Amino acid sequence: MTSHTGTHPGSRFRGGLAVLFAVAALLAGSELTCAADVAPLRRAFVPADRIDAWPAGAWERVPYRQFNDFERSRSGDSSNPPPAPVIERMVFRGTLTGPSVVTGRFEAEVRRLDEHNEFLELGSITPALRNLQWSSGPAVWGTAPDGSNLLHIDRDDGQLTGEWSLHGETVFEELELDLRLFPTAAERLELTLPEQLELRCSRGVLLTPQAAMDGARTWIVELGQSAECLCRVAPEGGQPQSAPSYEGIASYTIRPDGGRLQADFNISVPAKRPPNLRFLIPPGVENPEATTAANIGLPARVEH
Repeated sequence: MTSHTGTHPGSRFRGGLAVLFAVAALLAGSELTCAADVAPLRRAFVPADRIDAWPAGAWERVPYRQFNDFERSRSGDSSNPPPAPVIERMVFRGTLTGPSVVTGRFEAEVRRLDEHNEFLELGSITPALRNLQWSSGPAVWGTAPDGSNLLHIDRDDGQLTGEWSLHGETVFEELELDLRLFPTAAERLELTLPEQLELRCSRGVLLTPQAAMDGARTWIVELGQSAECLCRVAPEGGQPQSAPSYEGIASYTIRPDGGRLQADFNISVPAKRPPNLRFLIPPGVENPEATTAANIGLPARVEH
């Protein structure tokens, strides 16, 4: 017997979802054992914080992954875990709604490959999500006790929809959007921007923008299986300011024959790179040299 009760989207699994099984086993600490001739297990997904909603009977609440391991051990197939659900195709559509905010909707085609593996790990996603829905009602999703983002797949296949938003960071004259999306077989990003702005992406295939309403343009990026992408929104044809930004850390080493000064710089330069970098060093420093983080020497000269 299998049943499902939805919880509010975004609720944590530790308080929102429990897996129950009829106790026909001996509990020894955290280990689950059973005799070979026990009756088949009855499974049910119920609200973890509402014991009154549980079916009548002797029930024990255990972590879902532990339950899956236990069930596989009973069937003698613990070496081959069931395949996880997959997202076959996903489209994120968004619009720049403020100086540094993108909001929109997404839709995904989801397929469950095995009824014994009903949770899909969503990865470390950066957009904020809300209102995840199946065609029949709200989806069950949230954060597991180990910190992973999980989506409960209670059907063989279906279309999942929802809303998303992402705050970017302004760097020079550009807006940077650090996108880490769901793992999927085919990912597509559609961003609608004002006509005077253009989109640049670190991954994927950027297609020719299409005209949208009110003079805006929709930029389309085919990401394929890439779940991560750094997008930059910049004035079309404009050049960011040429001054770089940097962070620096200096360390000193005292030795019997003298001292050693090492300064490490993390430098961010705009798209139009300056021809060279100049550093002011204290007087009296001898034998200065410049290298990369990989200890590769850089051509440099000292000007007095």
